[in-house]
Amino acid sequence: MDKCEPSLYQHNDLNEPIKPIQQIQRAPKDYADSFSVLNETKFIPLELCQKLRQMAKFRNRLVHLYGEIDGKYIYEFIRSDLKDFNEYKKSIVKLLKDETRQKDR
Repeated sequence: MDKCEPSLYQHNDLNEPIKPIQQIQRAPKDYADSFSVLNETKFIPLELCQKLRQMAKFRNRLVHLYGEIDGKYIYEFIRSDLKDFNEYKKSIVKLLKDETRQKDR
């Protein structure tokens, strides 16, 4: 694929802003897989990819099985894992800045 089409990213609101980047070789199969795609193209490190995949799966569990989720687990997640969003944000901001610099050349 030489260009990522917006329709390929229907499952993925969080990663939607980076869809024009040409290095992406495949569409994600689902929301969690979108982080694997970003890792495959070296946009985010593997460790962050794994954390974000788990977070996406946790999100799906919250949405579909919310009655089975332990409140203590949610509290611990919020207390300890939300910092991963900042790491993700830094990676994407760097990526977009690099992309802008390349276009300006």
